[in-house]
Parts: sequence; structure tokens; C-alpha cells
Amino acid sequence: MKAAVLGTLFMLTFLPSFGQAKVELQIGGSNFLGMTVNSAYDIPVSKKGNQFISPYFGIGFLAPEWDGATSIIHAGLDYTVKKLGVGCELSNFLPSPFGQRDYPQTDVDLIVFPNISYTFSTKVNLYFKVSGGAYFAFNKADYYSGSTEWRFEGDVIPGAGFTTGYKF
Repeated sequence: MKAAVLGTLFMLTFLPSFGQAKVELQIGGSNFLGMTVNSAYDIPVSKKGNQFISPYFGIGFLAPEWDGATSIIHAGLDYTVKKLGVGCELSNFLPSPFGQRDYPQTDVDLIVFPNISYTFSTKVNLYFKVSGGAYFAFNKADYYSGSTEWRFEGDVIPGAGFTTGYKF
């Protein structure tokens, strides 16, 4: 137990010296018709610095006109080589604590978005990322049978996302 705690503390202090922290704003992607603010971190895989693994996590909201007051919990992982990336995002849709909904259920509880992306970088540490992929929608609760298992909704549709961010 002591070794696990010391190992975790060592990794938390050691990894930031080799990585790149980022803050980003994402529209679309697995958020569907929503927006999230994400915290991302580039971890270099190669010594030349042209390959990265980028985990990210964020929170946001769905457009109120689409499904009432809905919050989004967003997570993803990308593997990037130079400017081209491949990854997968997840967005979980929850009732918002800041608003009341007219009805108790959403059309979808979780969207999985495997995607391919391209990143445009600027000289002032800003970047813009365009992604395209497919939406896989899941519902957890079936209000008619009372089941709480994740259920695939059956339709796979194409989707796109746009992200802008700042590298520290």
C-alpha cells in the first residue's frame, strides 16, 4: 500500500515535467448539440515529441432547446502523430442541477464517439481541432421495464466536432 501511494505521488510530480497541459472548449463531438470545457494533457510517447497520448476530462451543458436543462460529463483519449489523431470520446448526459426539466427522461444517456481528428496550431499556443466520426448512443434506464443495463439504441450516425484550446 505504501509503495502504491509513493509511486502515485512520484508519477504526479514526474509526469508534468514531460507533458503539456491544455484547456479547451469543445462544441459537438460526443457532446452532440452541447458544449464542454475540457482539461487535457499531452503525454509524449516518442523522444522526438511528435507522438502524444492525450487524456481529457470536462463538464458542460446541452443546448436547452434540444433536451431541457442537461449537464454533460465528458471524457476522452486521443493518440496523436504530428497533427493527425485517432481517439474516442464519451459524454454522459445528466439532469442539470441548475434547471428544471419538463419531463424526466432524455433521448440518450451516453454517446460514444470514435473519431479521427486534425489539429491546426498557431504560434501563440492556440490550436483548433476538427474531428469526424460516428455516434453510438446508449440508454441506461428503460422506463417501461425498470431495467438499468446499458442498452445500445441501434442507430450509428456520422458526427463532427470542433475544439479550440490553449497550451500552457
